[in-house]
Amino acid sequence: MNIEHVKRIFPKFKNSIPTDRVSEFSDALYNAKDEGVPQIENTKTKNPVATFFFALFLGWIGVDKFYLGTFGDALSKTLKLFGIMLLSYIGPGVLLFYLLNPSWTFYNPATDTFYVAAIILNIVLILFSLVCNVIYCILYIRDIALAIKETKQTNFNKLSYVLKHYKN
Repeated sequence: MNIEHVKRIFPKFKNSIPTDRVSEFSDALYNAKDEGVPQIENTKTKNPVATFFFALFLGWIGVDKFYLGTFGDALSKTLKLFGIMLLSYIGPGVLLFYLLNPSWTFYNPATDTFYVAAIILNIVLILFSLVCNVIYCILYIRDIALAIKETKQTNFNKLSYVLKHYKN
């Protein structure tokens, strides 16, 4: 590729790719054919800062993954959230039902067996949902921390794909 094309194209994408891949990108750009210049210039990349803010404020529902185009990850993140939310409401709800309604038809006042077992089961369910919530929060914080890096890697993969087709 003409050096003027490289000087014009390289700064546009320099901050959108991982810093450890900049030299690889510049070499690939320099070795590309001149007819690939319009395709390379018009390649749409994602803004790493926008991804970070999506991850920070709306990442809990997977908006950052939808923005990057990884729909499977986004759907998985959203379903995990709603599954944990459902789990978090079922346990305490059933426990409150048992505590507020001890004359429920499955309650045996003579032995107190089912009532105690139900309370123990629901306490275990509540503890399990708390552990799931903690794990989800840790994964959410990890996703926020990796948002910029993931965006830059996605951009690099997209640009590399385009450059492969116009290699000398």
